[in-house]
Formats: sequence, C-alpha cells, structure tokens
Amino acid sequence: MKVLKILSILALLPPCFSLAQKPDFHLPGLYRLGSRSGQTENALDANVSVYCDGTYISVVAEVKDTHISLHPKADLTDRIELWMALPASVYPANFEYQLHPSYIEAAVPAEGTSGGSRFFGTYAELASHLDLKPFLSDFDYPTPNLIKQNNLQVPGPGALKPQEVHFGMVQYGLYADQRPAVLLNQPYFAPLEQSLHIQPEEWAEGIVYTVDMLDEGYVINAEISCQALGFVQLPELHQLRFMVDVVDVGKDGRARPCLTTTPGREVARPATFSLVNFDTPLYTNYTHIPDHVLKAVDYHPVCVFRHQQWVPTGIDTDALVYRENEASKFLTETKFFEQDVAYHSYSFEGFPVESLKIAIEPVNQQPLQLEYYLLQGEQVVTAEQTRQPGSPADDFSPTFFRFPDGQYGAILKTSRLVDPYGWNTGGMLTEESISIYRIAPHQKTELLRIHQGKGEIPYCQIGPYAFDGFLVTGFDWVKEGKMLVLRLDSQSSPAKKRVKVQWNSEGERLKIEPVEDGE
Repeated sequence: MKVLKILSILALLPPCFSLAQKPDFHLPGLYRLGSRSGQTENALDANVSVYCDGTYISVVAEVKDTHISLHPKADLTDRIELWMALPASVYPANFEYQLHPSYIEAAVPAEGTSGGSRFFGTYAELASHLDLKPFLSDFDYPTPNLIKQNNLQVPGPGALKPQEVHFGMVQYGLYADQRPAVLLNQPYFAPLEQSLHIQPEEWAEGIVYTVDMLDEGYVINAEISCQALGFVQLPELHQLRFMVDVVDVGKDGRARPCLTTTPGREVARPATFSLVNFDTPLYTNYTHIPDHVLKAVDYHPVCVFRHQQWVPTGIDTDALVYRENEASKFLTETKFFEQDVAYHSYSFEGFPVESLKIAIEPVNQQPLQLEYYLLQGEQVVTAEQTRQPGSPADDFSPTFFRFPDGQYGAILKTSRLVDPYGWNTGGMLTEESISIYRIAPHQKTELLRIHQGKGEIPYCQIGPYAFDGFLVTGFDWVKEGKMLVLRLDSQSSPAKKRVKVQWNSEGERLKIEPVEDGE
C-alpha cells in the first residue's frame, strides 16, 4: 500500500520538476496554530514543498487528516490557503513595507485632483499597526478647524477610514474537492480600481491544481503561472514572500486555520511571511520591452495583469504635505499609479538607438517623464522632464549627430522641480541641465553640461559664463558635429544673447565664448 501511495503522489508531480530537483522551499512539518477553546481539528500534520523552473511555480502540499470535509459550500470544505506576495526588494526604498497593506484611506480626493483615493500612513518605527484612532490622536494630523483656517490640502478626519490595499499580494483557496481555485482577497483590490483599473477576476485562471486522496489525508499539487500572481517585477522574480495555511473543518463544523508554514505570521502582512529564494528565477517579462533594455537602464517596474496583458505601475511614498512647504513629521502618503511606457528602436545614420520613456507621478511633485537612450547597445544616456501644464515643446531632447572623426554624439536636456513641496507657482524653481555627449565604443564622455533654472530670478551657467535672467532656448549648428551657437532669451525683456561652443574633431579642446552683436 505504501508503494502505491508513493506512485500515486509521483504521478501528480508536474513536468517542471523531478525528484532530483531540490525544492526552493521545503517544510517537512507545518507549525500548529494556537488552539481555541472547544476547537478540535482533524488535520494532524502537513508538509509543503515549493519549486520554480523559471516558467511556473509549483506547490506540493500533503495534508494528513483523519476526516476530510467535502461540502457544497467552499467555506465548509477542507483546503489550503496559499499567500504569495512580492518581497520588499521590489518596492522603492522609502516604501513602508513593514506596515503594508494597512493604510488610512481618504475617501474624498483632495480639491483639484482627479480620480482615486489618497492613502496615508506613518513610519514603521513609529507604529506596528495602523488604526484610525491613534492615527488621528498620536501624530500631527490636523483638526477640522486647522484644516479650514489654514486651507490645508488634506481631507477632514470624517473622510478617513482604515483600509487594506493588497497591492503585490494574492491569497488563494485550493480545495480538497478540487473545485476551481478562488482568489480569496479579491475585495482588497477595490481601492486600486480607479488608479490601476485592476481586473483581479482574471488571475485565478493562472492556477491549475490536482488533488490526490490518501487513506488519511490528501495531496494538493498546484502549478502557478505569473498570471496567478497578479503582480510581478520585470524581467524576473528572484524571491517571493510565501505562506500556506491548512484550513480544517473541525468536529464542531467550523473551519479554522490550524497549521501554517510560517510561525509568527500575521494574516495579510507580507513582511511576516516566509521568504523563498528561487534558484531558477521566475521569468516575468511578457511586455514589448526587451530584457536587455530593462537591465541596461535598471528599470524593473511592478506590472499588474489586466485584460490579458501586463501593465507597468509605479509606487511613491513621501511625507504627507499639508500645504506648500509644510509637511508632517510623522505621517506619509503613498500613491499607486499606472506608468505610461513607450519603447522605440530606430537608427540614426547607422547608429542604433533604443529609447524608453516612462511617465512618473510622484506624490508631491509635478508628473515627470524619465527618458533613457541605449546607444549602440551598451551606452546609456538619461534625461528627466517635468511635465508642467502649458510647457512648450522641447526641441533639445534628443539630438544625435556625428563628430568629424565619425563617432556619434548626443544632446539631451533634463528638467525637474527643485522644491519637492512647491507644486504651486509661488517660489517654485525648475532646474534644467543641457548635456553634450560623445559616444565611442565602450566609452561615454560628457563634453559640456549647462545649468539653468526657471524661477523668480532665472539663471544660466555655461562653463565659466553666467547669464542671469536668461535661459538657453535653442541652438544652431555652424559646423555640424564641431561648432554650434546657443540661443539665449531674456525672461523679462526682448533681449537675446548667443554663445558659441566648439571642439576639435575628436571632441576635445572645448571652447566656449559669448558672441557679440553683429558677429
């Protein structure tokens, strides 16, 4: 009989692994959860193994049970509940992973904003859990009177409520009667519907599992694709937070978790789950962006599965801002947003160029566009553009050219807000830089970087020359690839200036000189 049982279990093993393959996670005996008064479970023991072959994650759970409850209602059927969550390493450094997914939701968006709720929190060193009462009493969230008197840009306390936002985390029920897998935490994705247009009902299709009944227990063998995770990081996942609970219907007819892979775990708190490291990373890039571009520019977004495709998303956490230049010392705000990403590949006179443009929506700044240019498959130049309403079109980025010796060059402009809390017009300063690069095999050289700022008093610094009140607005080639003239416009009068920039055939001996009127 024992031989037959072993053969039966072996028949269930998916083709993605064999007995010779070492599991990425194996626990021969699960931990028993604390019993309650009157609780009598039938489940005696269980073991769990996790494998990854690069395409699928496989989970094998063997449960020893003296009485298996099979019922028309899923809640009254014996099962395992499988939690999978992205690890802290995929989130930004300022993201409070220890408190995720607990937030205080502002049910009404702030005046002047569109779509979606706002999500507030605090720092993990200040609180182990996030509840509304201490959020309002223990920190510096303003009272309704203060909000009204000082015109603070936060909702009143009456618009706040505790909320769980399960970004990057899924919970599935896999049942002893082999009914279809159920995404148990689906209601907790509702807060993301407006910002990410999330469609979690598609995800459970990514799990296929079988159940083998034993004399005293059952074996669940599940094959899990990226789709079932709902959220993945590009282009591969090396780690996953993971937890399995065995839920047993006891003799009293009540279903309770009785065994777990993770001692000290907290439900829906991924920081307390077990961390599984995959020897073979799970491949996740099913987008149109090539792997080599993602790695070259160090762009590894979290993508969400929606409408049968993967959509890049972004997360930003920053201090909770009350008004311009006034922020909380204790509270934070987190924003979940969809990233508009455009990838293009083209050639400039035989010079291969791959561009990646990414829209970013920080919590406390104007939207940004990050621009990456992969040149000749190895050199990366970057630019950042603040997308301010009414900003004129930029004719600088990117400009490609050739030096007289045949090597390639690039001109890019970057702009961003200096004051992270000054999103209104008063006192705001936009800092810009214009860079001229020489691109040679295995080498990138910056010939010149121009610094200028748009604010109450515009400034421009070109090498040793300062032009206060002026900004570079364009340029003209005098000798293409060797000499150009920068055009500077006054920000308070019709006055104009010009500056000549030149170099030798090899991009050396840079010379900068103002051009006098009439030249």
